[in-house]
Amino acid sequence: MTDFEEKQALMIHSGLTKGLTHPETIRISQELDDLLNELMKKSSNVERPNENKN
Repeated sequence: MTDFEEKQALMIHSGLTKGLTHPETIRISQELDDLLNELMKKSSNVERPNENKN
C-alpha cells in the first residue's frame, strides 16, 4: 500500500467514525491533498518522449 493509499484509508476511517468536519478528518484530508499535489508535481516533471521542445 502506498503512502497515498494509507492516508486515504485513514481519512475515510476518520470521516466515518468522527465525521467529515472533525478536526482530525480535516487535518488528514489536508495531508492527503499535500501528497496528491506532490505526486502531480512529480508526474508533470517527468519528460514525455513525444513532446516537442522549442
